[in-house]
Amino acid sequence: MTAMAPCAERMPTYPGFLSAATTVVLAILAELPSHYLRRQVHATFQDDPVAIHNIPLTGTDCLMWGNDFPHPEGTWPYTREFLKDRFWDVPVDETERMLGLNAADDTFEQESAGE
Repeated sequence: MTAMAPCAERMPTYPGFLSAATTVVLAILAELPSHYLRRQVHATFQDDPVAIHNIPLTGTDCLMWGNDFPHPEGTWPYTREFLKDRFWDVPVDETERMLGLNAADDTFEQESAGE
């Protein structure tokens, strides 16, 4: 998960990324590659303070938090305390997206597309 922010940030300018073949692709794309990364790539995380710290780079629409219940490495039975500790300074609407709305939106979009 923590690699997503550097990719989103460097993708348009990283020298290794901009090869001759990539220049042709960039000429065809309507948006920068980082736009597609944010829109089409989703990452899950559990206990990753860097993911929260990098929200200004990645946005929240591509992030989905999970507690890995019932596995012992998950946050249960202390999930509420864990969430308060990790998300206390993240705006409520962004927290809601990461804790479930992003997954629900993607699920309903896929179901609608299949109709």
